[in-house]
Amino acid sequence: GLKNVNLMQFKAFGSKNRTTDPRDVHWLERAMQSKVERIVTIAYLSLVKIDRTLNRGLDEYMANWVALPDIKALAFDHNLIIKEAITYIRQYIEFNPSSLFDLLPRKFTASQLRTLYELLYGKQIDVRNFHKKIALMEYVVPLEEKQQGVAHRAARYYRFDKKIYNKVRR
Repeated sequence: GLKNVNLMQFKAFGSKNRTTDPRDVHWLERAMQSKVERIVTIAYLSLVKIDRTLNRGLDEYMANWVALPDIKALAFDHNLIIKEAITYIRQYIEFNPSSLFDLLPRKFTASQLRTLYELLYGKQIDVRNFHKKIALMEYVVPLEEKQQGVAHRAARYYRFDKKIYNKVRR
């Protein structure tokens, strides 16, 4: 039910024995009302801006967002599909680092960028070292503007400069 989301097909899954639990196949056969010989899944993913709200229609489709660490055992090989999606995203970002900045607001904080890296690589990043890393990225331009109306010390905003990025990457 999501609109205006760019889906990328990243892999097809179709091995003959895609489940270790026969209840998965029995459930599907009951739902399809026919014998299931083989199950093929075409997997898609989408990279969406960190500040975009995607909650419309969740109730209608009985869907909900789940944080990666909170995902339990899923039917068939769907946990493997999620693992493969994470691997694909990491490779995609490694090959095209500027796409990471497409996921951030136009003006972003170092904390937002760090959170994105932490989510992508599944581990905590030291704040001081990360600020040093940002300082080395010529294409991450600090702005004079700071956050407004926050309960903590206001963070500085940054912006991604594609022209500098393209010049540096050559």
